[in-house]
Amino acid sequence: MDALLVECVRDLVRVRRWVRDYALGRGMRTTEATLAATVASELARNLVEHAGGGLLVVSARETTCVIETIDHGPGIKDVDRALKRPSGGTPDGVNTLSRLDRGPFRLEVCNLRPRGLWVRVEIPTRAHGDRFPPRCPSFGLGS
Repeated sequence: MDALLVECVRDLVRVRRWVRDYALGRGMRTTEATLAATVASELARNLVEHAGGGLLVVSARETTCVIETIDHGPGIKDVDRALKRPSGGTPDGVNTLSRLDRGPFRLEVCNLRPRGLWVRVEIPTRAHGDRFPPRCPSFGLGS
């Protein structure tokens, strides 16, 4: 398990590179490492934009890459509602990642008390064989 402090927009490229290198260094395929880097980058963006920064933690197991963030921001008043895509709107914040909570991915979001938010995304690796998506899903990052 490794952690990185995310404080500003300049850190986003560093996060993406760091997580990709971390995943490749643990034997993940390029597609898996790219997906992990994309998820980490989106989580890091959320840390900066919605909480003023926080901690990003990445760990790898035999069948899963886990990316977590912890911040001291305001949290989310209604997590369930925030994870649903607003009708007619473009998703932003955590609900951009809610699309991961389908198929083999797992997303957990929890408010911390008195302030803050904890987000955990589990990404399956090669042990999941054909269940792993052939390409990275779109997170609404400009396309």
